[in-house]
Amino acid sequence: MLKYRTLSSCLALALLLVSMTQSIDSVNGHETKGSEKKGFENGGRNSTNGGKKSTGGDILNFKLTPDMKTKDFDKPDSALAKQIKFVVKGQNLDNSKFLAIENSNGVTEMKIRITDKSIFVPGGNVAKTQNGFRRTDVIPAVDTSKAFSGITTFRHSIRLDPKHKLDLRHNYLLASIETPDGNHVYDVVYGTEFKSENDICLADKLTSKQLRIRDFGTNILHAVNMEEDKTYHIAVTVDWTKNTLAVSLAIGNEKAKVVSKEKANDSKLKIEDYSRLDPCPDKNDPVEARGDVPHKGVQEKDIEESIFFSKIGITSGSKKNSKSKKHGH
Repeated sequence: MLKYRTLSSCLALALLLVSMTQSIDSVNGHETKGSEKKGFENGGRNSTNGGKKSTGGDILNFKLTPDMKTKDFDKPDSALAKQIKFVVKGQNLDNSKFLAIENSNGVTEMKIRITDKSIFVPGGNVAKTQNGFRRTDVIPAVDTSKAFSGITTFRHSIRLDPKHKLDLRHNYLLASIETPDGNHVYDVVYGTEFKSENDICLADKLTSKQLRIRDFGTNILHAVNMEEDKTYHIAVTVDWTKNTLAVSLAIGNEKAKVVSKEKANDSKLKIEDYSRLDPCPDKNDPVEARGDVPHKGVQEKDIEESIFFSKIGITSGSKKNSKSKKHGH
């Protein structure tokens, strides 16, 4: 089992937007899981659907505009807050302690932070405190009846924060669609994969810098080394009838390219999206107990890490061949 730190935006119910854990239906009483999706463009328009253009409409158009302010996360009536169903965060703290709006080079981004206080207490039940994770999830308001039927494309635009770097010794769940039992229809991860048998917390020299997009069986569909100050635009198309996945990727202003053609996927619906920071294994715990990622493991002190999300969206519709388009930032 993996252990993660989570920085995420999530989609409600079976989805997670920058990061999620469990079904959003159980946020108030159970171990939440989330899913989140991001888009190539604010509003998810001109999407590439794994190299094929969607002729359907937007299911999620998570707008980030220059006039939005960080304090809007704490104002339920603000245009920003109305797009969010739930924020998984540290107990009894304002959303703005973990979320921020920043404008850079003409692009408005949502900054998601992880600190020592990023410890989620499901339903306020102290006995279920997730001391193993450090997580911040943004769960957008979305019509899940449309998001998980037919053919839908989930979009995530992700950028590393060069000022508050992620710890490559840990595994990070940045986005996923998650089933109620904790499996992922697909996920986007970064850092070093958690292994219970490890007694020393070290960054994997080969894979820790890779952004990895994986299927239900955690098979890697595509991997690419992430560079600072470059935005990675990911589009994952799910055919819910045929249970297939297809992936497109654009880096910065590049044209989107199909990096994984349509492949069979053993998905089981009902998902969430999220970003999560997993602990390192605690050598003082028995190996067989280390897989309890939410509650076991070692986390450092004085954590200050963050990541940026920009274009977030979900589109639906039939697939038609279409040329990929360029994307900014």
